[in-house]
Amino acid sequence: MTISPLYDSGSLPRLLYFADTPIEDRMAFSTLYRVLEAYPKNKLLIIEGNAASNPDRRIAGVTYLQFKLVWARLLSTRLDRYLSPLATFYSPFRANALERLVRDFRPEAVITMLWNYAWGTAAAYAERTKLPLHLIVHDDWVMSQAGFERRLIDRRLRHWYPKAASRLCVSPYMVEEYRRRYEATGEVLYPSRSADAVVFAEPPDRLGRACEPFTVAFAGRIPWEYARALQRMATALRTIGGRLLVFGEAAPEIASVICQEPNVEWRQRVESSQALIRQCRAEAHTMYVPMSYREQDRPNAEVSFPSKLADCTAVGLPLIVDGPEYCSAVRWARENPGVAEVVTDRSVDALKKTVARLIKDGAHRLQLARESICRGQEYFGFNRAISTLYSILSASQQSVEGLRYDGARALSLILSVDLDQAEEVSPRVPK
Repeated sequence: MTISPLYDSGSLPRLLYFADTPIEDRMAFSTLYRVLEAYPKNKLLIIEGNAASNPDRRIAGVTYLQFKLVWARLLSTRLDRYLSPLATFYSPFRANALERLVRDFRPEAVITMLWNYAWGTAAAYAERTKLPLHLIVHDDWVMSQAGFERRLIDRRLRHWYPKAASRLCVSPYMVEEYRRRYEATGEVLYPSRSADAVVFAEPPDRLGRACEPFTVAFAGRIPWEYARALQRMATALRTIGGRLLVFGEAAPEIASVICQEPNVEWRQRVESSQALIRQCRAEAHTMYVPMSYREQDRPNAEVSFPSKLADCTAVGLPLIVDGPEYCSAVRWARENPGVAEVVTDRSVDALKKTVARLIKDGAHRLQLARESICRGQEYFGFNRAISTLYSILSASQQSVEGLRYDGARALSLILSVDLDQAEEVSPRVPK
């Protein structure tokens, strides 16, 4: 894969990626992996934090290093509750060691993901060396922390978020929420398809004909809340003789519960998104996109964005989005009328009515599918993602001032001496 002809490689900076999230991890922000695959190989250095990637999925021709905490293994034990705040506190102090590690590469910009501990080191290093910092916010991870650790992260974000050369948020809802918290606006970097993603101009011909048996497909990671949603869908389909295809990643106990439904067909994990798209297109009549209804998941559901929509809209089938009114997927569907059937009351009856409507009306199925294709290409096409990120990186290369290092302020920030008086970040209060 080569760089987009719209961008001269000379305009792009020598880029250091340092984060605790391997970009190859399909549970992470796959957009970054897909875009950096096209980056000039001699201008990219990937340093992994506490989690190492699968060597088989690494970007060919790019140098990978690892820079993890000495006690990283202990963070996966019962000691985590004690060591995690310490790791968060300590993270900026590792900037000197990171600087020595990357000295030969001579980075001109730093990109990191707001997650765990490495982002604090990356931000401190960028500030110390006056390099542009590009901060990616994929989940509202801050709200999952508690007590001292959350206050510390929040305090540091109040300093580094406004100072970053760019703030790349996964949805416009996250842009707005983080602008409210940290008084700086960001850019939207939606989930993206791969550069070689298959693109269909029309739904499959069979979608306009009788659908027997009516088949719904789900693809993605399956936590317990999604497992319950799949059970509801399986129940709704069972009453009309339909079936549910599940291309999922789940813990064994979750998978066994789902497979107890007689009309569920569990399929092997498909490594390639291309193969998954083609298989769903060949066998299913609708793609199912559930979201969490749990109140404790609300802060993240409001502002994060389901990456699976990038590939689901590429299939060329109708979408069923199932989630609370406040969640980002439902809000996006409401803002793009005709892109999906929307269910918001967490009931089997609502799913039954939706499925019955799709079975009865072939013209409606085709209309939804065409709108899904159109909106998917508009929001999640590879060109949009690469244009957004590369234009930002090119601009930062031309503006080399980056973050100004304020030693006294940075020391105060690292030590957080007045942390007890710091205001703890709070989720947005619904109107």
